[in-house]
Order: sequence, then C-alpha cells, then structure tokens
Amino acid sequence: MNLTVYPSIIDSEAVTICAGQSITVGPNTYYATGMYRDTFYRALCDSIHILNLTVTAVKQDSVVKRICFGQSVTVGTNTYSTTGIYRHTLQSTGGCDSIYILDLRVEITRRDSVARRICGSQSITVGSNTYNSTGIYYDTLQSAGGCDSIHILNLQVVTAKRDTLRAAVCAGMGVAIDGKTYTQPGIYTDTFATAGCDSMRTVIITVHALPQLQLSASNTTVAAGDTVQLNTTAGSAYTYQWQPAGAMSDPAIHNPIGTINQSTWIRVQVSDTNGCIATDSVFIAVVECFGNIYVPNVFSPNNDGANDEFRVYGNCILLNSLKVFNRWGEKVWETDDINAHWDGYYRGELQQPGVFVYLLSYFNTATGKAKQLKGSLTLIR
Repeated sequence: MNLTVYPSIIDSEAVTICAGQSITVGPNTYYATGMYRDTFYRALCDSIHILNLTVTAVKQDSVVKRICFGQSVTVGTNTYSTTGIYRHTLQSTGGCDSIYILDLRVEITRRDSVARRICGSQSITVGSNTYNSTGIYYDTLQSAGGCDSIHILNLQVVTAKRDTLRAAVCAGMGVAIDGKTYTQPGIYTDTFATAGCDSMRTVIITVHALPQLQLSASNTTVAAGDTVQLNTTAGSAYTYQWQPAGAMSDPAIHNPIGTINQSTWIRVQVSDTNGCIATDSVFIAVVECFGNIYVPNVFSPNNDGANDEFRVYGNCILLNSLKVFNRWGEKVWETDDINAHWDGYYRGELQQPGVFVYLLSYFNTATGKAKQLKGSLTLIR
C-alpha cells in the first residue's frame, strides 16, 4: 500500500486595524488585539490560519494654548481666534482617527488708566518713555504672557505757584491770611504746599494811621436846655457820626452845636478815606443850680414892648437888695424881690434919659457865698 502524507498548510499574517474596526477569518470575527488560530478543513488535509491582530486605539491629545487678542490657531482646516474648548477628529499616519482637544484661551488686550499729579520739577517714566508735562499719554507694553497691554497716563504737572497779595489795615488792627495775622507793615514771604508741591506767596502789608482826634466842648456843665459848641481836632476832611444824633445841629459835621436836656455822653466817630476809625467822647453834666446872675446895662421904658423894664436875672440867687440911684446920688428905686422890676418912674414921673447906678447884694446858694455888684444902667427912650 502506498501511503502519501500531505503536509498541513499553515499560513500566518499580521494585521493592524483601527479601534472600532474588525477582521473576519472564516466564520470568526475579531475586534481586539491578539493572536488567533483558525483551522480550515479541506478535502485532503487541514489548513491552519494564524492571525496576529493589532487594534490601534483612538489617539486623544489635549492641548491648552494661550494666544493674544488678534492672533489665531489652526487645527486641521479650522482656525480659531476666540476663547473656547474645541474637539477635532483627525486621521493619523496609520490611517486611524485621532481626537485633538484644544483648550484655547485668548488674552484680551489689557487697558489700564492711571491719573497722576507731579510737581513741576518731577517726571514719571512708563516703559521706555519719560513724561514731565501735562497731557494724556498712551503706551503699549508687553505683559507677562507676551501680549500687549495699553497703559493710559493722565498726567497733571503742578507748576510752582507764585502770587502776591496786598492788604491794608488800620493801626491797631490785623488781617488774617493763610492762618497768619499781620499787624505791622512790611513784605512777608511764605512757602506752603499746594497739592504736594511748594508754592510761594508774597504778602505786602500797609498800615494806615488812625485819624488824630480830640473832642472838646465849650462847656461840660450846663443847665437843662442849654447848648454847647462841640469841636474836633480832626477837621472837616473826615466823615463824622455824632451821638446822640438828635441832639446835634448837624451830626455829620466836625463842629456841631449840641442841645443838652439831660446829663449825657457825647460821642463822635471819625472815619477817613482808608476806612480807619477813631472815636472820642465827652460827658456833659446837667445841673439844676449854677448861681449865675445877669444884670442888663440899658433899658427903654417907652411901652414898645422891648426892654421896657429893668430887672436882674439868675438862678439859685437870694436877693438881699437891689438899689438904683440917679446921677445926684438920689435913690430912685429899691427891691429885695428878684422877680420885681423898675419901670423908669420915680415919684410918679418918668425919668429923663441918662445914666443911673445900681447896687446889688445877693447870696449864691450854689456856692454858699454872699456877693455885691455895682454897675451903671442907661435909660433911653
């Protein structure tokens, strides 16, 4: 018997597929990486198929990327310029898909605005630029992330302030400037801070003298209703205010006449063209009793209603006697009543015009003294 032995047919292959794909060998389908052995029956001998299968997993890349505003990133056929997370399926070199995840962050252009104030001798530097004058300046700087930022500087330069103030005050008064009070004439210079910078101010002070004023009155002791002549040493070149104004003949002149009805202070205020004021006062006393006496030296008894009688006048007077003599020494009239009067008659006859002599004896109750007077009296018609 002749025996023929046929060898088994064995073939092998290595296959690589992508995840999600499969390969079928005979009745079997394979999806996962592995070594697979399949036997096929033939008429004479079996054949063996060996499959070395490699399943390539889906590749996934995740990338975080930062770009500046105005820039873009291209992935495949897509271009991106705004912040977001983008997912793409790409084909790798092996023919399988890969997933690319892009976490894109777009840095916006940073703008910051700063207001600064500096003194005239100072400056400020932004980047490579230095500024020393008032203005608004724009600088483009690079941030830590490599993107541009815009810096806006609103700069105010305070120049050294210099000014001069003039002030005038009246003697004895002061003027307050910047917390200081000036009372003496002169030129004063002060340095002080304005918005953090030094400023200089010159103050010129003029001191005006007060009007030279002294008030005088013709009499400081009067009877009620009497008048006094008032006067001042300042003269008429000033403005006057007298008090009490109602007692003055004119309260706006330098020498009014005052009518005194009761004891009072007379006050005057004098102001000059500089507004400087001086005041003075005098006290006028009203007394009830002076002991004054008045003896006329002429009368005319002609019944015309004017000076028709001879009498004496006075207050606080006690009359002892009043005698009138003619030129021959003959007594023609006598009385001890201060209110009595002589009508020019003697023994029923009107006396002829001429000169008569009077003798007066009285007691002054104001002074407590007795006194005698002698004088001449003229009778006319």
